[in-house]
Amino acid sequence: MLQQIFKNKVIGILLLFLCIIQLGLYSFRADINNIYPKQYQQKLNDFTTSLNNLSLTISKETSISPKSIATLKNEIATSRIAMKKIDFWLRYLDPLAYKKINAPLPVEWETEVFEKYEKPYKRIGAGLTLAELYLNENNINKDSLLQLVQDASTACKIFSADSTTKFIQKPAPFFFCNRLFLLNLATIYTTGFECPNSENILPELLQMLKSVKEINETFEDTYPIYFLSPKYKKLFNEMIAFVEQEPKDANQFNHFLFIKKYVNPLFALNQQMIRDYNVFPKS
Repeated sequence: MLQQIFKNKVIGILLLFLCIIQLGLYSFRADINNIYPKQYQQKLNDFTTSLNNLSLTISKETSISPKSIATLKNEIATSRIAMKKIDFWLRYLDPLAYKKINAPLPVEWETEVFEKYEKPYKRIGAGLTLAELYLNENNINKDSLLQLVQDASTACKIFSADSTTKFIQKPAPFFFCNRLFLLNLATIYTTGFECPNSENILPELLQMLKSVKEINETFEDTYPIYFLSPKYKKLFNEMIAFVEQEPKDANQFNHFLFIKKYVNPLFALNQQMIRDYNVFPKS
């Protein structure tokens, strides 16, 4: 009788122990599956915080003096770095909302305004680029400057909506975000079209590339069956090293070699992965 009771207790303890292990493994798998969405949310939170800090600095200014302009430009530069770390997703997920974060590109602005003989109904823009350009003007109005930054903060709420966060949890959008990112490497990210201070073009580019490398690694950890090819990862690391070794002056940056040796092959490899994994855009 005592032996049976002891045996039952041992079995019960073993079953309890197995349940604890299974729960731990389930929790571990759940954490792994959430790494990529959590990274997106964390980078978005960091960017929103930087915008809020910028708004607070502007609000505290009684007037926009030459000294405060220098301070504000430094804070805008900090916010732009935070923006670049999440730009990989933002430009693809909602291009219209993005115009409130970093303004329309000059070519978009001109197309919407100057090629139409009508009021600029679609000329909607706010955010960091316009804020920095506004600081170069005379008779700066604090409230107008503040509105440009606050509109960017408001636009960030669109990217934290449930519809967007659920979309980002799927593996397919990654490859299309990456496709747009690589296209932009050949165009706007290295030309200054969306960066009003030419001194910041290459530092922003380098921060962006390092952030995208983190995004790539986290994506693979979360969706291991959608791994990036070894050739792609090797070439991406070589691209970062190339940018690190280039002159800091954007006018001396070797755009031709950058596009020919890195961007074009990476774009082709990403297209190959889209075909191999049989993924499709939302449209």
